This record gives sequence, structure tokens and C-alpha cells, in this order.
Amino acid sequence: MSALRLRSAFATPEAFVAALKALRRAEIRDLEVYAPTSIAGIEELLPRRGSPLRFATLAAGLAGCAVGLWLAIGSAVMYSQIVGGKPPVSLVPFCVIAFEVTILAGGVATLLAILGLSRLRPQPLAAGYRPEFGVDQFGITVCVAADRAQEVADLLRSAGAESVDELTSPD
Repeated sequence: MSALRLRSAFATPEAFVAALKALRRAEIRDLEVYAPTSIAGIEELLPRRGSPLRFATLAAGLAGCAVGLWLAIGSAVMYSQIVGGKPPVSLVPFCVIAFEVTILAGGVATLLAILGLSRLRPQPLAAGYRPEFGVDQFGITVCVAADRAQEVADLLRSAGAESVDELTSPD
């Protein structure tokens, strides 16, 4: 089944929000929005995309905890200094070292992931973007199955779209 991309333009924020609500009711989640200004309360209408940043932080934190324990236990076994009659490997004091290395590794990995994922390099414009979307119009680009394209186009027009275009895919 092939997918089509529909681009719609709206003159008013009210029509733009009405179209987003209609798309949400129709359970269409694959969309991009363009607006010349921010609109309060629109975040609830947009599909939520999780950030991969949390996985980088979690993985680095777990690795940091393991490395911290390995360093503390390894040095205790290597030098086997008995202090106060305690065994050389005592996990309770090693938890402090493991915690500190967890925080250090998680923080460094988060910073590197932010720099890597922030898209600071030049990006090409999205296929559905028009220059008017940065000036005085609002836009929505929807990716939808070919059999639902007419239904979604009618839904966007009934919400107040000035124009609904089918985008050609770059493939």
C-alpha cells in the first residue's frame, strides 16, 4: 500500500487548530506542522515523539555504575588491604564510587548526545514547507495511505484549509 503526502495551508490559527483536532479525532499521527508564530495549547494536539536522549543517558549511567563498581572492587582485590577487620570487597562503601561514576558518565553522555542530536548542521528544508508558512500562513503536511487520501483532504478542507496539495515523493 502506497502512502501519499498532503500539504494544506491555513490563513487563521483557528482553522489550523480545528484541522489538528479533526486529524487527531481521525487518529492520523504522521504529520508535520508549520507556523509563523506559537499557538498556546497546541502541544496536546501534536503527536508525541520521544527523544532518544534518555536512552543514551540511561545506557551511560548503567555503564558508569558497572565501571565504578569494577574499579573499586578491582583495586580492592588487587591490593587486598584489610582495614578495621572488614573484608577487602565491601559493597556498601563502593556504592559511593559507583554512584559518582554513574552521574559522571550519564552527564557526559547526555552532553554529547545533545550535541549530536541538536541538528546544528545545516538541514535542507522539509518537502512540505512553503515560505508562506514562515510569514502569514499555517501549514500541515500529512502522510496518509493512498486509500484514505481523499477522506483526509476533505477533512482538511472542511476544517478551513485554503489549499490542499498532493506532494510528489522524492523517491
